Amino acid sequence: MKIINEETLAETPFLKLVRLDCISPLGRRLKWDGTRRENRRAVSVVAVTKDEKIILVRQPRYLIGSEVIEFPAGLLDIKGENMIKTAKRELLEETGYEATDFTILLGGEEGLVNSPGMTDERSSLVVCKNAVKAAEPLENEETKPFLLDLKGAYQELKELAQREEVAFKVFGNLALAKDWYEGRRK
Repeated sequence: MKIINEETLAETPFLKLVRLDCISPLGRRLKWDGTRRENRRAVSVVAVTKDEKIILVRQPRYLIGSEVIEFPAGLLDIKGENMIKTAKRELLEETGYEATDFTILLGGEEGLVNSPGMTDERSSLVVCKNAVKAAEPLENEETKPFLLDLKGAYQELKELAQREEVAFKVFGNLALAKDWYEGRRK
C-alpha cells in the first residue's frame, strides 16, 4: 500500500477532511476519503467504584442526533499529559469522580486505531478502581453520569441498547475492564 498524494478538502481547528490518492496492495490506483485529527490520541476510562459499580455517561453526540451511552473519554489535548493524566482529568471533568490504581489496559501511550477506514484517531483503554464522587461534572461537558452494577452491566447495557444509543466500543471495553478488575480483586 502506498499513498501517492494527500489533498485537504476541508479543515477545522480539530479535523481535516482529506482525499488520498493510493496504490492498493494489489496494485490498483484508488481514491480514499477520511479524516485526520490534529491530536489523534484519545483515552476511554472504565472506572469501578468501591461498591463495584461502573461509571458511564450519557453524552450528546450531534452527528448521531441523540445522547449516546459511553465511558468517560477524551483527547490528549493538554501539553505534557500522558494517557493516565488525561484519564484522571476526563473522569473528573465528565463525571465528578476520582479514583485510584489507574492502569493502561490496552493501547499504551500511542493507542490503537478506532475506525481506520475513516480516521487516523487512536485510543487507549484506561481502567481504575475505588472511584468516589468528588465534585459535579463540568457544565460544559454536558454529560449525565450514571452507575451500573459491574456484575450485571453487560446485560443491562444490551437492554439499554434496545431503546437508547450505546457506543459499540462500550461492550468490548466493559469485558476487558471486568476481567482486569476481577483479577485485581483476588
